[in-house]
Parts: sequence; structure tokens; C-alpha cells
Amino acid sequence: MSASAEKKTQKEWPFEILAVLIKSIYFETEIARSSITLNDACERFFYEIGDLSEMFPFSQCVLRSYKLLTSKEVLDKRIALDTSQKAMMLFKLNLQPDPSVLDLLLDHPDVTDQKCIEWLLEIKEVQMKKKNQAGPSSSNNVGLSAKRKRQGSAEERQAKERRQSSSKTDSRQASEEAGPGPSMDSSYAEEGASSYDANPELEEHDYRNTTRKLGKRDEDFDKVVQDVSSRKRHSGQVSVERCIDFFLHLEQCHKRKAYNFVHVCDEVELKLRFFKKSSSELNTFQSKRSVLKHKEVRLTIMLTAKSTGAKHLPYILIREGEGQKRAMRVEVPRCKKLFSGKLNLASTSLPHFTPKDMISFLKSGSGPDESYINQNLLIWDSNIAHNHNEVIDFLNRRKTDVVCFPEEENNTLQIADLFWKPKLLEGIRNNYKQWWIETGHLQTEPPSMEEYLPWIVDAWNSITRKEIVDSFASCGLDIGSGGIDPFKIRCFNKGGALENHVGLLDSRRQLRAQNKEDFEDYVTISNVDISFEEEAGADPDLLQAVKDVSREKKCFLKIGVIECIDFLVTLEHMMLRRRYQQILAINEVDLCFSFQKKAPLWQKQATYHKVRITVLLAAKLDGSKCRPFVVLPSKRKLTGKEWKQFATIKNQFKSRIELNAKPESSIDSSDLKRLLPTLLGRSQTTRKLVVWDSRSSHEEMTRFLKSRAVDSILVPENAVEVLQAANIYWKPEFIANLRENFQNWRETSADPNPDVPANDVFASWIADSWEKIPKNRIQESFVGTGLSGWRGQLDANRLHCFGVNGKLDGHRNLMEKRRSILATHMDLVQVEDEESEEEEDVDEEVELEGVEGNADEDLQGERPDEEELEEEDVDLEFDVFDANMIAAAFNIEGNARPAIQDAERIESGEEEEKGEDEEEAEDNHEVHNGRLDRMEDEVEDEELDEDGAEETDDEEEPTEEDEEKEENDAEESAPANPKAMSLREPSPEMMRNSQSTSSSSSNATSQQPSSPAQIETQRNPELQKPIKAHLILLALRKCASTMSRRLFDEFLKTLERQRYLTDVNKTVPLEILVDSVESIESRLVGNKTPRGDETNSVSLSVALAGFESFLATLNEEAFQQHLVRIRELKAKFENQEFNVLFEKIVFFFDHIFVSACQ
Repeated sequence: MSASAEKKTQKEWPFEILAVLIKSIYFETEIARSSITLNDACERFFYEIGDLSEMFPFSQCVLRSYKLLTSKEVLDKRIALDTSQKAMMLFKLNLQPDPSVLDLLLDHPDVTDQKCIEWLLEIKEVQMKKKNQAGPSSSNNVGLSAKRKRQGSAEERQAKERRQSSSKTDSRQASEEAGPGPSMDSSYAEEGASSYDANPELEEHDYRNTTRKLGKRDEDFDKVVQDVSSRKRHSGQVSVERCIDFFLHLEQCHKRKAYNFVHVCDEVELKLRFFKKSSSELNTFQSKRSVLKHKEVRLTIMLTAKSTGAKHLPYILIREGEGQKRAMRVEVPRCKKLFSGKLNLASTSLPHFTPKDMISFLKSGSGPDESYINQNLLIWDSNIAHNHNEVIDFLNRRKTDVVCFPEEENNTLQIADLFWKPKLLEGIRNNYKQWWIETGHLQTEPPSMEEYLPWIVDAWNSITRKEIVDSFASCGLDIGSGGIDPFKIRCFNKGGALENHVGLLDSRRQLRAQNKEDFEDYVTISNVDISFEEEAGADPDLLQAVKDVSREKKCFLKIGVIECIDFLVTLEHMMLRRRYQQILAINEVDLCFSFQKKAPLWQKQATYHKVRITVLLAAKLDGSKCRPFVVLPSKRKLTGKEWKQFATIKNQFKSRIELNAKPESSIDSSDLKRLLPTLLGRSQTTRKLVVWDSRSSHEEMTRFLKSRAVDSILVPENAVEVLQAANIYWKPEFIANLRENFQNWRETSADPNPDVPANDVFASWIADSWEKIPKNRIQESFVGTGLSGWRGQLDANRLHCFGVNGKLDGHRNLMEKRRSILATHMDLVQVEDEESEEEEDVDEEVELEGVEGNADEDLQGERPDEEELEEEDVDLEFDVFDANMIAAAFNIEGNARPAIQDAERIESGEEEEKGEDEEEAEDNHEVHNGRLDRMEDEVEDEELDEDGAEETDDEEEPTEEDEEKEENDAEESAPANPKAMSLREPSPEMMRNSQSTSSSSSNATSQQPSSPAQIETQRNPELQKPIKAHLILLALRKCASTMSRRLFDEFLKTLERQRYLTDVNKTVPLEILVDSVESIESRLVGNKTPRGDETNSVSLSVALAGFESFLATLNEEAFQQHLVRIRELKAKFENQEFNVLFEKIVFFFDHIFVSACQ
């Protein structure tokens, strides 16, 4: 560089010139070949050259550092750096010096750092090897014999040993010459191993330099060990009811039996992505960074521990990868023998535990202990293999009871996920990091099985006994006979998921004790009916080639016994009441075809091209099969020539299947709206029922089917493998036929790895597979799932799930009990002719909607048709766990719990009806401002009183002045409200009807003193007319749903049960509702509290909206004034933050419910 250039560099260089210089330097250096960016390269030079950054500006430092460190002028005296500092700079920057400079650095006594010396010796050896191979005879080196290669490798090992011994000797001599405590200002020699151990910051700096030299970062090691099992689990909102029911069930188990030990097992599925380098790229000490590749190892670890803190040996199940079967046969037995007494090892070709593997685990020393006297308790996840019949029978023989964590609550209850697994992953990751730094970066292959298995054992042993005991106590699993203490459980403490629900735990415990409720609703069953042995014995390549993705999504879900029985009872009730003439069962199958891609010979791991196809299968009650609806994938929307080709294929298979192509191979609501009319037919007089699973698109179609007078019922999502005809009978045979067609196509192809076939091949496979299913198989599926045979009282043993070795084989008595309740109280077993059945069904629809029992046709005509459709719609969705303490307020016999309707559809339908009622009320009534003002004055007086809240509970008798005032107000509002006038002056016909209706109840109440409600009844005979009990229950359901489905969950289920048991023709006097309706406003407004914790309270505006829906559903003239006042209060407190305690509202539901059920 010239003198003018040096003068320029001492000043502030312009940005453009600086950029050009940095760019040229970046591409000239060998560091440019690495993956670091330009800025990283410049910063690396600037910050690691030490004193240069203080003497020169940034641009000149970059130039000088590169020129000085790579030229013979590295010892130039113009830079005040000694030899040891320059050697350390070369070592840290990983830059090779010239041979002459290298000899000088090796001979200089100031270079004392052992790592730097080893690095210089390695470079010297490489240079000498290149020098020996240079010359005319270098071409002969290509044909070295095996003997000369062995001699060369032996010489290299000897040279390496001599180099290590000489480096140790030199380092000892240098330390002796330096004397004790050498001090060098800003000297790199002090950054040796001893100074690193003394100073943590220097140690971290050296570790960072070491990993950078090896081309690694800390973030890279975090990706080596990945927990795959956590990704498969749902991480949605915590279900409070599921968690509380789990603890109550666990408490009941401890009270019934005295367990020896409590075991907890967890299945941890890991993916180890080790780094792999080829031999040609292995030169760590060159500036060129090695190109790193990954090798994946899939394994599953079963961890077991006792409540005493004892840990069992880890059980490791290694998954065989592509082309690893032969290697596994050799390595697994050798590792079993090598690590005997430290772990238990097995291998499998499937991606999960099978029941056979699970039994092997239980038999090994890793499983729970076998008990001979008292029972043991095992707590683990609720997946398929854990709840298989063979596994359950094996545990019963070993005297071990099983309790399963709720599937969606592992992050709240599973102690392995919360305490064990994080430390296990951290231990494995640290062991791999240490191995990589010490020996891994010098090897061409990733760690072998013999190397990484001890890492798992060490990580599991690093968890102490105290940590195991504390984990059991923190999650409340070691309860003992003393019961649950929520203050010792982690999730109930401050910051936990159930922090605000300690009171709910106590109330649920009291409720179960009062009702003597059994924990049968917690019993769960396995969904999968197809045995694992059938798939385990099949060809793994064929299983991978054709997979049912929709089944894999639900394979880990669980279903409760009560939910299955409630679904079947509800289905029977619908079929007996409606007498369906056509039943359509529908199921969607998500298929995934895998075709191996053609790859070069050097690529060991195979890659696959996946084709996803969605097929909709449908069949009718008579056994006839509908045309499948197939959605083929396409990269874009078909147009032009592509559309013509697809139209040709579509016309070719028009009579067999219906084809469609979209970028997303899924069936949405628009496809269903176009497809369902063709499946159901155009007949409007035939009674039809659609049965399918609870997908989101299916739920959206409920209202669409209502408009066409078609009923639908949704099978619970996690029970399709038990209750859906397609999943049990059609789909296994359909998938088997597809795999057979795929195998035949692959065998007849000339290429062993054929390309993806055309769309017409897929269409022919699907059509042939569906046509091979016989008609009697379809008919058998309808009988086996309860969709046929109910008229003749279908025996529960003929149902698939209640048959011999069925999933509900041990619960047939409960099924018959629930069915007998339905048949006894509703008398729906008798079958009459079709004409009388249609008339009865119409009458039931009208009566269930609350039409009054008189013969006035005009009054019946005022009921909207939408309410009839709502009562006929029995699309149900179940919840395994009951969730409320509302039933504690009611003394109702029996614990049977029928299913309830979907919350979203109930709320949406109620909002529409509420809007219509509000419009009608606004047209017919005016606001009574005077009465509202008087009520506010009374409330203010009550608030000023200290015992105001208690006084509001006692109804005060109105004085004569108040009665005269009310009469004057009513007379003033009479011209604007004709209906209100009719209340004050009833017609002669109403007087006669009310007198005849109330004659029976007048004698019973004549001897009691007259209450305000009775006085109002005597002055208004309209209150003595009868009202349907079904209508009252319907109004209560709407009121509770509007307020809070969380608080009223148990009450809503009790309502549905009572509606089944109540006679549709039962009536009660309207006057029994007067006391409760009259006290609504005073109890709500008088007991309002500031907005706070809403765990056991309801917003005041929401409570008013619920009572508004109650009165609007009754639609009685006697309560119109109350309805108007409720709406006024709702508008007043809509934007104000007030709550009403739940206990202040219970009285209303208690009185009304008991009155309607008497």
C-alpha cells in the first residue's frame, strides 16, 4: 500500500470506499467460503486483533490484519506485538502462516499455550506431508497399494504420538522457565487453560472460540435432541372439570384400597439429529468450514418411578430406519449384553408402542413392580397401547390398578412432562456437546449406539431421589388415605392452572358424597378396534405407501363409557320418535400415498413424494352404497388444457365416482351443500337422518339440513372408532383393497420405484376398492352401530361395542338400565301405523315447544316454526366430565345423565329467538318509567341500610297506598298498551276457563294467609290457567345457557334427563311461577356487588338477559310487565360493572324446577 493510501486510511474513510475494501477482502480470504456473513467476517477481524483496534481505524485494521497475518512480515516491528500474541492471533483466527513463520513460532520459547502448539504442529505435519508427496513421483501416489496405505496410517499414528509427547514436554519447560506468576499486559499467553479455569468469563470466551472454530454454536446443540411426543399432544385451554374429576377419582381409588406403591410411567419419544461429516471434508484446523450433515435416530424411552423416589431402569425402544434392519440385528443384541443392568433395549419398525411391546416393557425390570399381597397403582397417559385389552389383562394379573391422565391435560398433571423430561433432555444434550468438543469433531461418523445410550442413562440417573419424591407431592399423585390437600398441589397454588378453583374441588366432592355418585363416568375405553398385530405383521413399506391419515389423528383420543351409552340412548330416542325412513351414514377418509423418489446412488436415505386425497364414503340403511366423492390434489386451479384432461377422466368415471380437484385436497361446506342433495334425494316427505362425525364442516351443515327437514346427529370426535359404522366396518376393508391395488400396480411396473401415477389410476383404485365391499357388510354395519333394529328392541349384544370382547362388553347392564328408563317413562316402544305416527310426531313437536294445552288454534298458530325445528334437532356433542356445582342445590333422585345439545348451536339459536322477542315486545309495550324510578329509590334505601341485603330476601307485603299507586300507573298506561288493559279486565271466556282450571287448587290454599302473589292471582284469573311443564323446562334451559354454561353445566344435564322422563301432556298451574317471577328484580338489583372474581358469580347484565329469555320463552300475558321491567334494567346496567353471586340466583331455578317436576 502506498504512502498516500496510508494517509487516507488514517482518516475517516467514506462509506463507499470502505464497502469496496471490505468486499474485496471478504472474497479474497478463505473465511468467505464459510456460512458467515460479510459483517460477521469484518467484526471477527476487528474484535480479535487486540491492540490493532486501538492504533488504527476500522478499515485499516481489516487491511493490516489480513496482510500482516498471512505474509512473511508477521514479525514486523512496526506493530508492538510479541511472538506469543501473534501466534495466538493466528490460532484464534484459524489462519495458516507461511512455513518460515511456522518454524519460527514453533522454536520461539514465548509460545507456551498447549492448544496453540498442538495446532501449529498439526499444520507443520500437513505441510511436510504435502512436501513429501510433491515432485515427479506424485502421480504414483494415486495407485498406492493397501500395504503402503496401512504403513502410512501407522506412521501417522506414530507421528501423532510423538507430537503429543513433545508438546507436553515443551509446555512443562516453558512453564518452568516462566517462573511463578508471570505477568504480561494484554498478553494472549495468559488465556491458557489455567487462566480459563480461574476466570469464568475467559472460560466462556475460550469455549465460544472452540465451538466457532469447529463451526458450531450453542443453538445448534439445542436442536440435536428434540421431544417429538410433546408435539402430538394438544396444548389448548385447560379443562378444569377434567382435572378435578381426575383428582377425585384418584382420591376415591386410594380410599378403596391400600396400595403398596404408586408408579408413574411416561413415554418420551425423542429425535436425535447428530451431525455427520464426510472424510474429504474433515479438516478442522483449516479455515474452510466443514459441510455438516445430519443423521436422525428415532427412539422412545419409557421412564418409571415410584412415589418413594426409586427409579426403574429406562426402557429404550429404537425405531429401525430405512435399510437399518440388518444393522439393528447386530447392534441391539450387542448393546443389550454390554449395558445389562443399566437399561433395557428393544427395536421396532413401527413408529409407536404396540401392545406386544408394552407387555415386554411391563415384564422387564423397567416396568412397575409385581404385587403379591396388596395392589399397586400405575398412573400413565391414556393412549392406545396403554389401554389395550391385553395390556389391561396383564396388569390385572399382576394386581396393578391403572389410572390414566386426561389426554389434553398432560402439561398440567403429568409429572414426567413437568419435572423429569426437561432435566432428561438437558442431560442428553450436554453429554452430546461434551462428546462433540472432545472427539466428535475429529470423526467422520456420528456417535454409535454404544456411545449415545450411556448419555441417556447418565441423564436419567442425574435426577435425584428427592426430586422424584417432590414431583409426586407437587402434582398430588401420592395422596394416600388422607385425601387431597389442594394447597400442596402445584396446579392449585398461586400461578397454577387451577388457582381459582379450589372451592370447586370441595363442592364437587360434597356433591358426589350427597348423591352417592359412582365414578363410572370417569371410566374410559380405547377407541381403536383394529388390532395392532394385523398391521405389525404386514409389510412396513406397504403400510407407509397407503395410510389413513384421518385415523392417525384420532388414534390417541379417549372416550368415556357414559358418553357412548348416552349417544346410543339418544339415537334410539330419535329413531323411535321420528320413525326415519332413510338413514345416511357418511365418513371422510384422508388418504396419503407415498412414492419413493429416484435418488443418486450415494444418497442412502430414501425420500418420498406424498399425494394426499380425500374421499367421502356414504351408504344407506338398505345396504346401497353411494358414489364416492373424491378430491384430488392440484398445484393450481385447473384451466385450459389441464381442465380438459381432467374433464375427460371425470366423464370416464362418472358412473362410479364423482371427481373434483383443488389445491387443498379437503372437503368443505360448499362441497357438502352441492353433494348432500344428490345423496339424500329430492323427496320432501321421507323422514331422513344423517349420521357423521363432528368435523367443523359437518357442524356448519346442521342448519342447512334443518332447512330441508333432515335431522342429523354427530358422533363424538373421539368415539368414531367405537360408534361410527364407516370406521369399524367399511374403512379397514377399503384401505386393505387400496393397498392390494397399489401392490399389484407396483409389481407390474418395470421400474422398481415407479413415478406417481396419473389421476385416472387413483380414480380406478378408489372405485374398485369401494365396489369390492359387499352389500351385507354395509347392512351389518348399520345394525352393529345401532342405526337399525331399534323397532324390535335391538339387543345390546348385537351392537358392535357391546358384543363379546367388545369395548363396552362389561357395561351392558348400564346400557339396558338407561334404555329401560327411556321406554318406561316415555312409552315409545309401541309401533302404530304410519298415518297415526305422523300425527303424533306433529303433536309432540308442538307440545315440546311450549304450545298451551287449550284448543285455541289461533294461539297455536302464533308459535314460530323455528322452535319446532330446534326441538327436533338432536345433534349432540358430549363432554366426559360433569362440571358444575349447581346440582347441589337440587334434591333430585337418580344420577343418570343424558346428553345435551351443542353449546354453540344453542347459543346461536337463542340469540335469534331473543332478537325476535325483543322486537315484538318493543312494538307492543311502552317503558314504565314511574315503576323503574320507584324501584331504584327502594334499592338506594336498602343499600344505605346495613342489613339491606338480608332484608331483600324477605318479601314485604305491599301497603294500601302502594296498591293504589300501582293501579293508577296501570290505568295511565292502559291506552298505550291494549294487552295490559286485557290483563286488568279479563274476558268472560278467560274467567270461565281459569275458574274451571283452578277449582282443584283453590281448596288447598284457602286456609293459608294471602301472599302478595296470591292477591295478584285472585285479581288476575289469567294466572290460574295451566302451562306445559315441557315449556317451563325449555325456558329454564335457555335461561341457564344464557347466564353461564360453565356454572349451570350439571343443571343443564339434569334438565335434559327430566325432559326425557316428563310426560309431554303434563301441565301445571301458572300461579306457581308468580312468587319467583315477582322477586327477580329485587333479588338481582338488591344483591349486586362490584365486578370482581367471576368464578362463582354472574354479571348483572348477563343475569338479566337470562331471565329475559326465560320470560320471553314462556310468552305469557301475565308476565309481560315483568318482561318490560327486566329489559329496562338490562339497558340501564348494560355498561356498568356489577356481579350477582351464584347463590343468590339458585333459589329461582330450585323453585321453578321442583314446581315443574311435581
